[in-house]
Amino acid sequence: MNLIIITNIVEIIKFFIIFSIMLKGKIYRSKRLWIGCLIVFAEVIFFSFCLKNDDFIISIIIFGSALSVMYNGNAKNKILLFMLAILLVNYVDTLCYGIMGILLHGNVWWYFIHSIQNIVVYGSIFVIAVLAAISVVYTKIVNRNWLVCQIQIFQCLLLNGAMIGLYAIIMIIPLFTVYGDIIIKSRLYILLTVSTVLTLSCILAFFLYSNHLKKENDLKTKNIEVQEENDGLRLALYANMEMMDDDMRQYRHDNRHHRAVLRELASKGDLEEIKDYLAQLSEQDEDLKKKNVLYTGNYMVDAIINGIITKEVYSDVKFHCEGKLPRKLMIQDVDLSGLLSNGLENAAEACLHSNGDKCVLFKAAGYENMIHFEIKNTYDSTRYKALSKGDFETTKKDSEYHGYGIESMRRVVKKYDGKLEYIVEPEWVITDIYLQQKDEI
Repeated sequence: MNLIIITNIVEIIKFFIIFSIMLKGKIYRSKRLWIGCLIVFAEVIFFSFCLKNDDFIISIIIFGSALSVMYNGNAKNKILLFMLAILLVNYVDTLCYGIMGILLHGNVWWYFIHSIQNIVVYGSIFVIAVLAAISVVYTKIVNRNWLVCQIQIFQCLLLNGAMIGLYAIIMIIPLFTVYGDIIIKSRLYILLTVSTVLTLSCILAFFLYSNHLKKENDLKTKNIEVQEENDGLRLALYANMEMMDDDMRQYRHDNRHHRAVLRELASKGDLEEIKDYLAQLSEQDEDLKKKNVLYTGNYMVDAIINGIITKEVYSDVKFHCEGKLPRKLMIQDVDLSGLLSNGLENAAEACLHSNGDKCVLFKAAGYENMIHFEIKNTYDSTRYKALSKGDFETTKKDSEYHGYGIESMRRVVKKYDGKLEYIVEPEWVITDIYLQQKDEI
């Protein structure tokens, strides 16, 4: 009787090691802890004294009850991880009993054949030591509370399927040496084939699904980065608009003083002085225009244009923008940013290599539900033949990190059922973009 109690307690300890050490589960520090302990105590007494049973299924029932009450975490996670824990305990039990059989009796099956009570207890204690060592090593590599983190159900089920299939293979292969009957062997071959197919299928599906999840996560991360970039563009635009308002108020305030000075100079008949003064005002007016421009009237498009124009690397490039767009476009800001940023940067980059004027002309227009952008830029005319054949490879030094802009633009254009066309002339490269606005974005 004492051995039955000890066996049941030892089996339960295995699960406590997995959930408390390996999976970093947190036990409630409240009444639920005492309720859980009471459940474990009551079930151990009932199964040991009343039913006199120490089967592995008993420890599963006892710890399963305690897990639902004592441990903090998601119910779905508890169920999925408990299934994996059962398989892990079986794996380690089989491994340890096999090692003990070889070391002590020279027969891997000895402890499975001689299921003596005290031997089972000693074997279980050895299993506990191995499980504790595995758990400590695992937590050094992965330090995470799996009971509260997000777990993919399908991924976990595939892992369970692979572990069940592999365990079946491990148990079936040695049986070929025990049974010599042809009929039994043929059945074993069928079981082995089914188990192998199950294992390989689950492993393949697991890695394919994991790769799919990784791509989804990478895409989500990329979208967050683009969204943050767009938020930065908006903030920069609003700051620029505030500065523009301040400059315009200052301009209006100073204008009456300028008129007074001009009247005084005119009364004296000093034409040369008037010309100099007007030249200074004209220069000041040009500076104001450069600083404070609403290019199209659409805040997002203007923010993108402003972000490119103000880059110091393009300070030698002359930008000219014209056109009118609605304040609200049925095109996502993320897509506008990817499309126009790449288009304008490519144009400005080509201008830097131009052997003549360095100039970018940008036009925007709206036609009912269609949006049209035209980006026209000068370029290195010695590349005319290559560009005419469609050779738009990047000329940047770190080319391995560049050259994806055109592909990104094509994806956006395709999304909005549009058109992207490059027209190469002896002095200009023209990028023609048409987008069809969506009813919902």
